[in-house]
Amino acid sequence: MDIILFHSIWTVLLLVLFIGIWAWAWSKKRKGAFDAAARLPLEDDEDLNLPTHRGEKTMADFTSKFWSGTSSLLLR
Repeated sequence: MDIILFHSIWTVLLLVLFIGIWAWAWSKKRKGAFDAAARLPLEDDEDLNLPTHRGEKTMADFTSKFWSGTSSLLLR
């Protein structure tokens, strides 16, 4: 295989990958998720401590557990 042919195929594959990612990012299915992500810096911290849709723990749960464990170490 000639190196020029390899570079040509590689360029076409990367162009197709770029167009695929671009189409995915601009699809109507992703608009809601991207709009929500764009509003994150503007929201209050209390809003960010809501449980996630997967049932994961919130940041408030993590910090309260962290500080309760460290306070016992500091009191010794």
